Amino acid sequence: MKFFWPAPLDLIDPKFDFISETGSFNNAKQKNQKFPHEIFDSPVYHGFVVSKIYVNQGKNCRWNASQLMRFFREGARRFLHVTEDKPLLIMGDSGAYTDDSNEALAGHLIDDCLDVLEFYSTIGVDYGLSPDHVISGYLQIISENKDQEIPSNWIVRWNRTIELAQIFWSLCKKKGVSWTPIGVAQGWSPESYLNSVKQLEEIGYSYIALGGLNRLRNDDIIKVVTSCSQAKSATTQFHLLGVSRLEHIELFNQLGVTSFDSSMPLRQAISDDKTNYHTPEQAYLAIRVPQTMASPRLLKLVSKQTLDQEELSTLEIASLDILRKYDSDKASLNDVLHVLQGGITYRKERDFIIEYKKVLEAKPWKECRCPICKELGIEVILLRNRERNLRRGFHNLYTFSNKLKQLFPSSWGPKHSNL
Repeated sequence: MKFFWPAPLDLIDPKFDFISETGSFNNAKQKNQKFPHEIFDSPVYHGFVVSKIYVNQGKNCRWNASQLMRFFREGARRFLHVTEDKPLLIMGDSGAYTDDSNEALAGHLIDDCLDVLEFYSTIGVDYGLSPDHVISGYLQIISENKDQEIPSNWIVRWNRTIELAQIFWSLCKKKGVSWTPIGVAQGWSPESYLNSVKQLEEIGYSYIALGGLNRLRNDDIIKVVTSCSQAKSATTQFHLLGVSRLEHIELFNQLGVTSFDSSMPLRQAISDDKTNYHTPEQAYLAIRVPQTMASPRLLKLVSKQTLDQEELSTLEIASLDILRKYDSDKASLNDVLHVLQGGITYRKERDFIIEYKKVLEAKPWKECRCPICKELGIEVILLRNRERNLRRGFHNLYTFSNKLKQLFPSSWGPKHSNL
């Protein structure tokens, strides 16, 4: 089971000062920052997913002009700091799934496929996903309701995805690409996904990615993968696009899934209201200590004279000070909770004091063996700024990969174990 990381510009400044909260260089200098695989002694993923749509100039582009120039000049491996001592795979993705507009269907099929193929060959991938079109809905009971009408737009997108896969395969064979083409299956039900897999196998694909599943419930994902496994040949492998669902990953593997990609460990570190910091046994909420001068919400309240900026800064400094003292056994739990409660009340925030008490009592960062927690201490559980939040995401990635290594040790090899 291979795990791919779809977050190629989430890096940290290794020399960031958490007391003064200043970096060692401009954040735009990506080449001086560190990816997760450079932080940990052994790999926490098997490779990267690089989406074409995010490196195209336009509204979806996430990289600045200098990053784009260097990416295409150097290629994916050098740009992503992949070295011989830490070899990683590169999976190219067209990114078409991000556009569910009707305009996305207007492109010329051969030109679209050529464009994607040339992108993959230029940046140097090991695997390349065929262009596809997302289907925005799912019908759970279609097999029980034969008269249920399927939206015509879904059918158009399904057919277009198969057409693109056919053209993409033919072009790959004609040009003799050095990387492995992956056909993308889309659908709106287990049956439609099954039919997609059959069509892709007939074209010639033996590596098929199941797309559009990340929006579905676990039960529905299992039904789709189970259905597809019944259609595939013995040599066909599945990749799950954007789906981890670690609690079901062994079942997926039994059904023919040999790889997946997910940014879940990072997303939950930053945007979740329950599970920001992961441990092997459970997850904790991170402690919110907002930066007075960097919070749009607080600055808006200050401008309206609802809150006083000086008081906010005083509470911010007091919170950081008491938390650091607690981490070094120089303050009691009650002292910390008292200060945090004062900040919550004054800032008119959602009250998470019970969750804060749980994580402060447990002190999970003290038990963690990852270099992030060893270096940061209590700073790792503060939801505060990009450098802290990304490091917590890296820690979650470490925890996630260790679970995978326990489930699939042979996929990593003895030298890849963090345990």
